[in-house]
Amino acid sequence: MSTTSGKSQRPRQSPIENPHALKNLASSYRLARGKTASKQTQSPQPTGKEIDMLIYGIDPGYTGAVSLYWTETGKLECYDMPTMKNPKGKTLINLHELLRILSNEADESCLAVIERVSAMPGQGVSSTFRFGQGYGQLEMGIAACKLPIQYVSPAVWKKHFGLNRDKGVSRGLVTQRLPQYAHLFARVKDDGRAEATLIALYAAEKLI
Repeated sequence: MSTTSGKSQRPRQSPIENPHALKNLASSYRLARGKTASKQTQSPQPTGKEIDMLIYGIDPGYTGAVSLYWTETGKLECYDMPTMKNPKGKTLINLHELLRILSNEADESCLAVIERVSAMPGQGVSSTFRFGQGYGQLEMGIAACKLPIQYVSPAVWKKHFGLNRDKGVSRGLVTQRLPQYAHLFARVKDDGRAEATLIALYAAEKLI
């Protein structure tokens, strides 16, 4: 029979919620990137600050979005979640278009960060199943592109930015942080883009 010590065990944190693990993860990316560059050009290995790491921030759901944020240049691209209709008229993730978005810039220095969510209280069985189906498609797309994946709960990244549940506040914050891209968040329905971008910014600020 196994026994446990008198000390209470803390729940294991996921890497995205553990600052030390995040720093180690970033270091491994930089090292891998540096080795690749050295093999190709025989030039000195670049320092961490020279690595323009790409983070995919993903707000799941059919009204969500995918944001691509480069940590050094601050470049940003936003895509509304690609969707399609099945023969019964139900909305589904357009996996072909999702793969195009994810694979366009993918390499070993990238990181996909997706919001970890669960079924909402009062949500019907059919809606819960469809959301889970869409979430699984997102994970499958990330895996197909061989992107490292991390999960972050809404409470964690929103606490980092001092946000509440008002999605409109997310749009205002990301416009303040990245005013040159304000046009990407001009519509009320662009809250998915805003949250995907903030998820990417959260990861960038924790990694560096």
